[in-house]
Amino acid sequence: MNSVLICTNNLVPKRLFSEVICSAIYQASEIPDTNVVLVSHYPVTEKFLEVDLSLAKPPDRSKHNKHEDAILKAPFFDFYCKRMNVDCSLLTNLVVGEKAYCLDTIYRQILYGAMICKKNIAIVEHDVLYPKNYLQKVFGVLDSGKDICFWDDAIYLSYQGFFRMPNNNMFNRFSFKNKTLCEHITSQMNAGNPIIEPALKNYSKTTEGAIEYENYSVVNGVDILDVKHGFNTGGYFFVENYMDHHDYWGHKDKYLNMIDQKYIDITQKNLSCFYGFNEE
Repeated sequence: MNSVLICTNNLVPKRLFSEVICSAIYQASEIPDTNVVLVSHYPVTEKFLEVDLSLAKPPDRSKHNKHEDAILKAPFFDFYCKRMNVDCSLLTNLVVGEKAYCLDTIYRQILYGAMICKKNIAIVEHDVLYPKNYLQKVFGVLDSGKDICFWDDAIYLSYQGFFRMPNNNMFNRFSFKNKTLCEHITSQMNAGNPIIEPALKNYSKTTEGAIEYENYSVVNGVDILDVKHGFNTGGYFFVENYMDHHDYWGHKDKYLNMIDQKYIDITQKNLSCFYGFNEE
């Protein structure tokens, strides 16, 4: 009935990525008929299936080589799972091989993953941590007949601390009916449209070229935590040092104007809702 879909280029801090996958497995194990599908550039688990993204762009080796030590691969993750006592039987790892770090690759990874996903799909990003009840809530919305579920609460973590990004409908906060997700991405790719996030009628600001949907629900809860780091991918190109290119980072006044101390305190208390976040 339900699937958690994670797509990655493996270029993410190893421990953070391991935590994201383990959290998805923990939550999936608590919901009947729910599995986790991981579509990665490199094998993350000892057992994996190779798939061919034949139309995706070839990789730029100079960028891969520069960050080779940061790439999460087996056996690091297998060791991490054993340490965390996580059962990986719910996880299927599809491996696409080295590909360019671009939106086209990500879209194709999502489509390949959706082929083996079940009726309801929760998109989980490789550097985002989700509250314990996240999957139960979003799958409940989809089971009620909605095509799309959007998680309204998110906070971002940079080297300066926590901050909010207004009017943000990033893909990592959406869950879909499988059919809706595949049709959405396919139509956007066919139109050559780089803006893939859906527009929610009467809720979110509509971006030019975005498809607008009516049959959706918005869910509120504990913030998801989007961790910004030096290996982020931006748009169609790889950003060498993401922190130097972020609009808000390095500008103290912008940061302080975005967030008040009360909100920071509440969010820091809520971090106990994330699996293993405080573990050394």
